[in-house]
Amino acid sequence: MNRAQSYRPVRLSLLLLSVAVLLLDGARLVWADTARTPSPSETASPSLDDFHWLVGAWRGEGFGGVCEEVWSRPAGDAMMGMFRLVQDDQVVFYEFMRIVEQDGAISLELKHFSADFVSWEEKEESVVFPLEAVGEDFATFKGLTMERTGDDGLVIVVTLRQPDGSTVDQRVVLRRERPADRS
Repeated sequence: MNRAQSYRPVRLSLLLLSVAVLLLDGARLVWADTARTPSPSETASPSLDDFHWLVGAWRGEGFGGVCEEVWSRPAGDAMMGMFRLVQDDQVVFYEFMRIVEQDGAISLELKHFSADFVSWEEKEESVVFPLEAVGEDFATFKGLTMERTGDDGLVIVVTLRQPDGSTVDQRVVLRRERPADRS
């Protein structure tokens, strides 16, 4: 590995530490803008079909860089997702995700990978966010909220727990990409 590949700015290290602490200590969502009491229809017997609005490619900003997220259509009791964060033309980390329906419950599971594609979690481990509510344009998991804004917007909010116990809200704002979108 050359010097340029091993260089990591201090702010990037702090960001990664914050994300790692969040994942090791558990996520807690705090975002008043989308706080809502789910209706009975939003919590009764959800299925993967309720996530149809999430399917597609998304691109935007968050965590101090450019974020990309892609979600597949449901198949085989799961939806597959991928995420990438890029800062200064360098990949910071990746996520491989799935929204899965098992034993009558839905959850979002993910594994993080470094820029060198080394897993942050142990081989058999993943980060699990149980579903709390899903509606026509949002999903609230324990520790993570996704909300579609208009036809082509997606806002994801997570609260990161800091080493001193305080929390910091992180907001990722994405737009649905069209095949012609290239920037």
